[in-house]
Amino acid sequence: MRTIFFFIFSPAVLYFIYDIFFYYIPIINNNYTYITIEFIFFMIFCDIFVLLSFIFLFFKRNKKKVEINYAYKSISTTWYYLFNITIFILINFLIFSAFDSIDYTEVIQSYSKFYALSKRGTAWVFAIINFFLFLMILDLFKNGLNFHKLLLLILAVIQVSMTGGRSLMIVLLMFVFFNFIVIHKNKINFGLFLFVLLLSIAIFISNSILRATDFESYTNSNNLKLDFDNAFVLNDVIKYTNDKSSYLIFIEDLYYMFQPRKIFPDKPLSTAETRLIYPDVAEYGTNYTFGIYANALLNIGYFAFIAIPIFLIIMNYLYIKYILYSHKKNLKYFLLVFYLFYSIQFIRGGIFNTRLIIIGISLVLAYYVYLLIPKKSFTK
Repeated sequence: MRTIFFFIFSPAVLYFIYDIFFYYIPIINNNYTYITIEFIFFMIFCDIFVLLSFIFLFFKRNKKKVEINYAYKSISTTWYYLFNITIFILINFLIFSAFDSIDYTEVIQSYSKFYALSKRGTAWVFAIINFFLFLMILDLFKNGLNFHKLLLLILAVIQVSMTGGRSLMIVLLMFVFFNFIVIHKNKINFGLFLFVLLLSIAIFISNSILRATDFESYTNSNNLKLDFDNAFVLNDVIKYTNDKSSYLIFIEDLYYMFQPRKIFPDKPLSTAETRLIYPDVAEYGTNYTFGIYANALLNIGYFAFIAIPIFLIIMNYLYIKYILYSHKKNLKYFLLVFYLFYSIQFIRGGIFNTRLIIIGISLVLAYYVYLLIPKKSFTK
């Protein structure tokens, strides 16, 4: 089972599956004229290359066994309760900032409004929330699965999912099981895994439907297309780059990243990519997901045809080296394991993505604060 999980969540397999469902199927079903046959061949080459390089590196790997220290120090469950209470207070603050009152019925009835307003000028709130989530994730990462703590983490994730967050919440839940099975080499609890899997699906579906008001609106609107089609964005980006050149536009997002909206009220609500390709959409503060191909084209132009394969083989190499045989508990290892597991964000959001930097900062802060929290020693 450990090997199965290792392969399923590998960057290579995720990349291959993502291309099928989010590029090839939409391309077949739609007339995307700017995605030429040459570009499709490049995508197919990347899929074959990432799979074959992963298989080659896997069989050429160093099979040296690593000694694991089974002496653990863990924070108490009291901290998990405190984190949950703080997250609950912060989410209620978001509700109040959106509606000038705390009314959960209004949140459900006007969810799209809440989703939009809760993201304006509140980056610091989500940074704190993510910080507490990462503290719990780090504790479970270092010490293995504790069912009491897992339930408290799930409670925190359910709370945060009320704000419309989907991908990161699902990743955090699945990361716990990945860590438990692949890193700590424990047997899987199928009942608990099925529960977390169904919860992840429920979070995605419920948030998607609430954003669109109801199920019929979701299926009949562009929301469904935006969730499962990256090809139309790629088509528009290729059309744009055929006429104009664009390089390192993510630097605009870096420039605005740490500017408080209270001090800089004109700070853009959308990403540089969305503002460049979809200015009408950007006016509403909405972002589109650009994917690794479109993101690379907008930031490094045709160097993307070289950079993407290089990036993929580096991801494969690091994944095999650090996931299977290195079991250190230092900051470098924690960051590597999390980002390698979170490779779907590179695939879906692109390599040049300030969100990855923000998450990295939260992870580093969580790591060093975690070192300061009193812990209890125990042995498994």
